[in-house]
Amino acid sequence: MTSHHLKSVVRRRRLTGRTAGVLLLALLLAGCSLSAPPPAREGAPLLTPIAQQPDVPVELPTRKPSAANGAAIYAEKCAGCHGPVGHGDGERAAQIQQQVGVPPADLTADTVARASTPAEWYAVISAGRIERLMPPFSGSLSIDDRWDVIAHVWSLGSPETVLERGQAIYAGRCAACHGETGKGDGPQAEGKLIDLSDLVSYTDIAPGEWDNAINTTHVPTFNGKLDPAERAAVIDYVRSFTYDTAAVADVSPAATPQAGATPAATTAEAGVTINGSVVNGTNGAAQPGNLEGMLYYFPGGVDNAGAPITRTLTIDAEGRFTVSDLKAQAGDELAANVLFGDITYWSDVIAAE
Repeated sequence: MTSHHLKSVVRRRRLTGRTAGVLLLALLLAGCSLSAPPPAREGAPLLTPIAQQPDVPVELPTRKPSAANGAAIYAEKCAGCHGPVGHGDGERAAQIQQQVGVPPADLTADTVARASTPAEWYAVISAGRIERLMPPFSGSLSIDDRWDVIAHVWSLGSPETVLERGQAIYAGRCAACHGETGKGDGPQAEGKLIDLSDLVSYTDIAPGEWDNAINTTHVPTFNGKLDPAERAAVIDYVRSFTYDTAAVADVSPAATPQAGATPAATTAEAGVTINGSVVNGTNGAAQPGNLEGMLYYFPGGVDNAGAPITRTLTIDAEGRFTVSDLKAQAGDELAANVLFGDITYWSDVIAAE
């Protein structure tokens, strides 16, 4: 195997367009109260794009996202880790926590759901989080399918009862200006209002940021007039303008990958040896050695729903390591990490040939 320079996985926040987007929202909205301080964005690190894909471009859907289609995809590709209703308690959750030290994200928790922008949802589904054993889905899901999954995940935290409550609040406090479907065409609208039914209007704005911006600059103010649950409900209802909320009545557990399934690569006849090395990319710096790391082997590739095969790496004084007798076949992929100081460094994803 060709040696690959390991790269540091460093969290980076999407800031492009965010300040302008929040300001625009604050200036143009009128009529509904969405006031509550947002969760600290540092409280939702699980949806920050990985370092290897820091600038995933947001590709908008060609149609209205479907929560129903997203539910079917979620059951097949996501529920095994994130759980049937997104609480991070899927069949493989314990295994993932044991391997990487943290469980899959609870996708309905406020520190994730209300602190993450649509752009961040799209980026992490597209690029994955290999260091948390989440594969990228840009190669296996179309742009529309990825947005369908996002719509379903949003619906998990916004059940029909919440949307009905938000609809009632919106009708009484917002529709006169924003219109019944959020297009800014209500009878009392003054000037051009933002189209709340257009996803592009707030791709880089998190629900918690809506709360904060509207609470401080909205005219008229609704500060103190709605409790937190009411604020959350009306925000979720406004967001529902952007996707089809109809969901499937039953998500069959048969579609969820079963724990204990034998990965495809374990049945392959070929036993291979992988040789690799850790290289210090800092000019003039000493070669790191005597380190520990982990190899992750994905039968069928990282898009495959099965759990990866793992091997502990013992890296010698010269930075070299060897993994022997690994069952492999074409189409499999692998990645490796190493702990150096207090930072975990990751390789690129490498295809087995």
